[in-house]
Amino acid sequence: MNKYFYILVLLVFNISICKSAYTTKLCNDTPSKYLEISNVTVEPYPLVPGHNVTLQIQGKLIKPIEHGSVRITGKYLFIRVINEQLDICSKDLECPIPIGPFVFSYSSSLPPWLPSGKFYGEISAKDGSSESITCVNFSVDL
Repeated sequence: MNKYFYILVLLVFNISICKSAYTTKLCNDTPSKYLEISNVTVEPYPLVPGHNVTLQIQGKLIKPIEHGSVRITGKYLFIRVINEQLDICSKDLECPIPIGPFVFSYSSSLPPWLPSGKFYGEISAKDGSSESITCVNFSVDL
């Protein structure tokens, strides 16, 4: 066979291995005036039905947060399997949250009945006057 064919096969194989485990993006591609996000992680990958999933947002706060809320939703197909609203000033984050490095983590268990496929979610945070702090969409394999 042609040596270029083997090179092409190797390139395709490497590209398929290097695909991202999950995708994340800002909702409506709108940057926040509160938070510059540097990293979003979803673990484990792939997700395991009946086990915990941990979501983490890391970044830098540009503006202090006095109080607010975080909504976390997760869907499989059209079925909502995670739907929580939390006070942003929880046991892990005490308000006011000052300007500087910022880490928000959330863990929840997935229902054991979920079949394999794509899992979609959103993390959105608002301050006390309902102004958006950030909003991130993600999708991950199950």
